[in-house]
Amino acid sequence: MDEFEIYRSDFYKLSQAYSFRLPGYLILESLLPLTEFGDLPPAADADLAKCFRVAERLLNALLLPERIYFSRFGETTQAIHFHVVPRTAEIARRYCHPAAVTPGLNGAEVMSWIWANHGDLDYSDADIREFVRSARQYLQA
Repeated sequence: MDEFEIYRSDFYKLSQAYSFRLPGYLILESLLPLTEFGDLPPAADADLAKCFRVAERLLNALLLPERIYFSRFGETTQAIHFHVVPRTAEIARRYCHPAAVTPGLNGAEVMSWIWANHGDLDYSDADIREFVRSARQYLQA
């Protein structure tokens, strides 16, 4: 298990994102180096749903997000993976202040904002390590 890995199933690994400085920004990636769902064994489908549930339960327990975004892009890394992003009240507050956006929230725009601003959110390496430790502990309980 690497320093960011939180959970592993038969077909997937859930880790704190390496590239985003936001505790709870998770990457759920296939353990098989495939780019198409049709190439995965059928058993991977139920396993994926289980991993989504684990990620959601974990983030709800530790961060109390208002929303959790599950997104698949594959532009840079084409292997099957998902970004699992907690949108907390704090993220929404920072995103909407100053009021440079139209009222309301758009998940895709919030994700784009997180990508552009995650380094300015004042989370340290220690915050990331503490989240990973807490997440592992939560799942072992």
